[in-house]
Amino acid sequence: MILRFFSNSSKSIFAKILFTAIILSFGLWGVGDIIRHVSETKTAISVGKYKISAEQLDRDYYQMKQNMKTMGMRPLTEEEFNKMNGKETILNNIIDQAVENETIRQFGIIVPRKSLANIIYSLPEFQTNGVFNEKLYLSLLRQSGISETGLLLQIKNSIARNQLFHPIISGYKVPDFIKNKLGSVYESNKTIYVTIFNVNNVKDPNDISDDILKDYYEVNKMKYKQPETRNIALLKVDYTKFIDEIKITDQEIDDYYKNNKDSFKGVETRDFERFEFSTKEEANNAHTKLYNDGSDKLKEKLNTNCQLLKEMKKEEFPSDVSKDIFSIKEGGVSNVYAIGGKYYVYVLKKINSPVEKDISEIKKEIKTIIQNEKVNTPEFYSSIKETKNKIDDSFAAGKDVDKVAKETKAEVINIDDIVKNDDDFIKQYVPDEETRKEIQETIFLTNEKQASPIIESKEIDTVSYVVWVRKISKEKIPEFDKIKEKVKADYIFEKKDKETVEVINKIINDNKHTLEYIKGIDNTKKFVVSKKDLITQSDNKDVNEILDKIRSREILYEALSILHKNDSKYYKISNDKYVLIHVYDIQQPEQASNTILYILNKHLTNSISNDIVVLAKKDFRDRQPIKKNNKVIDERTKRSEG
Repeated sequence: MILRFFSNSSKSIFAKILFTAIILSFGLWGVGDIIRHVSETKTAISVGKYKISAEQLDRDYYQMKQNMKTMGMRPLTEEEFNKMNGKETILNNIIDQAVENETIRQFGIIVPRKSLANIIYSLPEFQTNGVFNEKLYLSLLRQSGISETGLLLQIKNSIARNQLFHPIISGYKVPDFIKNKLGSVYESNKTIYVTIFNVNNVKDPNDISDDILKDYYEVNKMKYKQPETRNIALLKVDYTKFIDEIKITDQEIDDYYKNNKDSFKGVETRDFERFEFSTKEEANNAHTKLYNDGSDKLKEKLNTNCQLLKEMKKEEFPSDVSKDIFSIKEGGVSNVYAIGGKYYVYVLKKINSPVEKDISEIKKEIKTIIQNEKVNTPEFYSSIKETKNKIDDSFAAGKDVDKVAKETKAEVINIDDIVKNDDDFIKQYVPDEETRKEIQETIFLTNEKQASPIIESKEIDTVSYVVWVRKISKEKIPEFDKIKEKVKADYIFEKKDKETVEVINKIINDNKHTLEYIKGIDNTKKFVVSKKDLITQSDNKDVNEILDKIRSREILYEALSILHKNDSKYYKISNDKYVLIHVYDIQQPEQASNTILYILNKHLTNSISNDIVVLAKKDFRDRQPIKKNNKVIDERTKRSEG
């Protein structure tokens, strides 16, 4: 076994240092880059001395395509894959990997055999109780279908890539020459043309027969599948409604009143004039005048905000203020108080005698107080338990939700057409997210005409729910005749969408006349923008106008990042619109400004590494001679279409 050559290297610290980077590399590069056999057949792509054979291209292209098509919520169709320029994306990825492999060779990066062994011995997947288990290792290799040689080459490639890029992104301080290079890229003014293509502007196809629509329906049947839905009655039991049923005797009310008589006395209130000032000096000067002359004479002369506060209670003021203003006599002036950045002086205008409450109102208030106190007693919670038992027994006896609701004074909330994993249906009735999630799961675990167990609210301990399923509608695909108009609309839109993309691709592929085509379209507009404008949120009218058109800062940022002079790329910006962005010219400053350097140092810490790696990869690619055998490439990539 190959590992036996490395038997004395399992304790190396180097392996532990590289471990995290290697695992990351597995995720980044996938299993497709495991082993590179030098084929004796035709070469599809060559990068310097590194060659990609037709078979290797065949294998890598197929695997990357499968990964790309299954990455989202549902597999992409071949047509959707083509709309995304999938072939071009994958070929660029394959070339980028080849560029890195050739750069690694040219830089003389070597991975010692000891490092490979250390990585293998360090992986917890191959250990038992912290010790490398050779049998487990071989068993897992067999299950995965990866050869040992392939695994070691995968690790070797990952370490080599780490060694290639780590010096570029490591350390707390990015070298000045890189910051200047990166900064000037951010400040490059790109003159771009932006064109919007609206699918709806394409003419409808003619002569759409029922046979054509039926064929389209058959091919796209799954598109029209309607999910299972359920109609439910949500029984909501709010036990606080039982509070009114708690009996309170007159004697209890009288006893409570005797013991707390003082708390039901009327409260004295006062009317004040409050003068507001911006500075303490103004307030002090006014205070002296008010104290000497009174407020009535000075109100207009003080030229400040004066507000009448009527029937104010002591507790409505800060404690230090209330202590003062409730001790002065009518016409008296308070001290100066600083509150919320302003300065205030109060003048007492009137003392209002306490208003005694009517005894009947006091008794109602006392009854509510006693009831609320009894809610928190074991007796009340015992009655809640009895109600829950009654609900369980009623459903067990075969009663439906409406009868149970009537018996228990519960609320019935009818909700129809609930779809699995969509809690918007019940959000307005159940505000608590955790409880809502449990109810949503319970709905699809309960049979028709059956009740769920009681679900306790996670936020309110006096509320419970029960799910009663009234009706289950199984998932189905409607018959063609019932959705013919929908099928027709989809068919027309898809044809128009396809035609739009074909027109865009025709413009892009005709490099000599691309700009001429774009300028000939009515809604094409010319702009001058830079990445700096985007990241600094600057008030650049061109940027704002583009964003008004495409509604996506991310698309504009990507276009400015990847497009070179005379490059074009299109993006889908809504269901029925595409944007085509063409770079006409680039003006790049020789030296980055202090502003952008400050931004890079302070505000782009998390993204600098990625931007530097992008620049490095571009530089590596620019330095390598790349040759493509288009005939072989077309031949091999077409194989995966089947």
